[in-house]
Amino acid sequence: MRAIDLSSNNLSGLVSSELFVFIGLQSLNLSHNQFMRVILQDIGNLAQLESLDLSNNLFSRQNPQSMFGLSFLGDLNLSCNNFEGKISSETQLQGFSNLSYMGNPKLYGPPLTKICPQDEKPPNKKQMREDEDNSEVYSWFCMGLGIGFTTRSKLTEVQTTEN
Repeated sequence: MRAIDLSSNNLSGLVSSELFVFIGLQSLNLSHNQFMRVILQDIGNLAQLESLDLSNNLFSRQNPQSMFGLSFLGDLNLSCNNFEGKISSETQLQGFSNLSYMGNPKLYGPPLTKICPQDEKPPNKKQMREDEDNSEVYSWFCMGLGIGFTTRSKLTEVQTTEN
């Protein structure tokens, strides 16, 4: 068996670990169901897996390390679930676009733009002052630019009327 597609069947509950005994499986699609939990450690047994779609379910918890060993994975969709934690930087999982992960509010790290909580640093006072100064300069610049365009258009208007 090379592909299993159980998508859009209104299935619910836990995904059975027996599903992961097909070691030659290349494509697995469980999307658009009501699955609550999948034993992701067992997905690591599917070493030939090229496509995995777990989107639009109720899956939660952090991705286990065994899933990161899926070296043939070319298509991945984990979107619209409740996965959480940092996307591993030591695997091919960062090679997928942010669309593969969107809709998981507690998931963070590249390729997502959400910064990892431990990487966030509160700005120091000097940086805050510099940001305020830059913001004020930018405001004055925009105001001056607006006045310049208004003046130029008035001058052009006067010159056109005179000719």
